[in-house]
Amino acid sequence: VGYGKFISALVSFIIIALCLFGLVKVLMRIGMNFRAQGSRECDYCKEFVAVDATRCKFCTSELVPVVPD
Repeated sequence: VGYGKFISALVSFIIIALCLFGLVKVLMRIGMNFRAQGSRECDYCKEFVAVDATRCKFCTSELVPVVPD
């Protein structure tokens, strides 16, 4: 029985999974610092929604649209 090949494949899978997880976490952290132009923070859930949104897409609460000058 090839225990060595199985353990080697399992360790490789775990290493690759951890690297991808870390990469996604870093990219998400970097992406959170950049906001799309024309977005604002929801008053209720603090997620970013479009400026002219009438309802938050995250918490579905009603919002007053803000018209930029």
